[in-house]
Amino acid sequence: MSIKLHGKEYVEVKDRVAEAHAEDSFSMLSEETFSMGGREYVRVFIDVKGKQYIGTAECKFNANPKTPDGMSPFECGETSALGRALGFAGYGAVESIASADEVVRNQEPAQQPKPVLQTVPAQPQAQDAQSEEVPVPSKLRAMFVSIGTTLETAEKLTFKVVKNDLELTPEECFNLHQVYDSWKKRFDEKQQKAS
Repeated sequence: MSIKLHGKEYVEVKDRVAEAHAEDSFSMLSEETFSMGGREYVRVFIDVKGKQYIGTAECKFNANPKTPDGMSPFECGETSALGRALGFAGYGAVESIASADEVVRNQEPAQQPKPVLQTVPAQPQAQDAQSEEVPVPSKLRAMFVSIGTTLETAEKLTFKVVKNDLELTPEECFNLHQVYDSWKKRFDEKQQKAS
């Protein structure tokens, strides 16, 4: 059975597993965990009808503690990784390799809607405050690196604490973007004097 989310059809992992078990063609070979970019992942290896498939998903250890990811981050990551591997093998892949479970777990909690964050161009141009777009933390990180510093340094000086990227609010990102603009101006002035 599929579920319609954001206009696309997705199948739950439990249905992908049931479909594979019904054909008696699926076995779990192994799994592994690894870190990349400060995030934790789980990867599962399965065998389906003599062919091997791999699925990878993030273990969201910093998720809201009231969500399934917050209560059981490894298990949720493992389930998503298995669902992806089965999707690659052709089980339950209606319109996407992602399962319904994976799409739902990546949505914001309903009780705390947040505005959608948008990125700014790599070289921000002067815009009036009304139309300025708020960059996401990963974009902010790249912007600060481009001027020889880090997002963490800006957070420490601005908020007196370094936050997890997922905890930064749009207002805080906007403030950090203003800090970047100020620092970038000084950085450009120093570069110009040096040349």
